[in-house]
Amino acid sequence: MISASVHQMQTLGDQYLILSLLRPNGFHYQAGQYVTFEMSGASGDAFQRSYSIASAPLNFKTLEFCIQTGLDGKGAEFFKKLRVGSLISMSPALGAFSIRDSKAKLVFIAGGSGISPMRSLILEGLKSNSSFNALLVYGCKDAKWIPFREEFQSLPIECLITADSDGLNPVEALKKRGVDPQAHYYLCGPPGLMLAMRALLAEQGVPAEHVFAQG
Repeated sequence: MISASVHQMQTLGDQYLILSLLRPNGFHYQAGQYVTFEMSGASGDAFQRSYSIASAPLNFKTLEFCIQTGLDGKGAEFFKKLRVGSLISMSPALGAFSIRDSKAKLVFIAGGSGISPMRSLILEGLKSNSSFNALLVYGCKDAKWIPFREEFQSLPIECLITADSDGLNPVEALKKRGVDPQAHYYLCGPPGLMLAMRALLAEQGVPAEHVFAQG
């Protein structure tokens, strides 16, 4: 396992924690990968949780994560006890969720903390590919707490950002905008959203080999 120090912590209501760790020397990863954290509960019991890295590999200073604290009881309690300077143990980077064809029109679909690998892929794509062409479809429960919303809206990509509290959802937003059967689609989020998106994409003629999901 690798030890990393907490650099910054930002809470978004009771739903999310944006966690920033100082990037350990020699820690390498690719956009879209995740790490597994070693944690301990109130009674001292050890457990693990895996989280996608939300920062891009070209950020050599920090590793950033979007933690959905409203869902995972034990994990949420562990992160709430961290402070700036706390040390946390994590695995090397894992996973193979990556852009398959950077020349294709790319559509990133995320719900909640599923935005983490999408942010990493988008930031890396914008830095490394001058012809990067992307649409982000992103949904959260509460319009007041949407991680990275301002940042995404400032990037040179098209964004469809929705909130359940406004009566909007990503599936209907993408359907209304129009589905491009030739684009490549990358999905990460709650199972219900992923199932609904897969159904919409299939209905609109997107080949199954053009749909990629994390996990």
